[in-house]
Amino acid sequence: MLSGDKVMSRRLVKSMQLLSSGFEIETELAVHALSLRAPIAEMPTPYRDRPANSASKLRTIRDGARISRTIIWLIKDERPLPFFATTAAVLVATAAILGLPIITTYLETHLVPRLSDCSARGLDYAGGAAKPLLWNDPRHS
Repeated sequence: MLSGDKVMSRRLVKSMQLLSSGFEIETELAVHALSLRAPIAEMPTPYRDRPANSASKLRTIRDGARISRTIIWLIKDERPLPFFATTAAVLVATAAILGLPIITTYLETHLVPRLSDCSARGLDYAGGAAKPLLWNDPRHS
């Protein structure tokens, strides 16, 4: 996806509004073509060894992070519902996992022993995971 030559139709090129600069343009080209379901094919490209005493300008971690960030922002712009639904699901699951020990202690003793547990319980409230517990608690009837 990120190496070799790109061959695109005139119609595809005219439909693009590239916002990126530098290395992220290739990612934006690929995501735009995929979102329009444009045909994509690989063209064989001959490669040869790097000349002696030359250094690569590529940095694996930095360039990978830039590409990942670009993909995330493009997904957010192209498909906002799945993006935000997945984000919400991850946050609710995190709140449930963090709040599970506090909820089990509360169900057994009806006490929250530490103040820091209250903040974790607040995550459960934010995620809506604690509402069924409140409905079953006789003190909140």
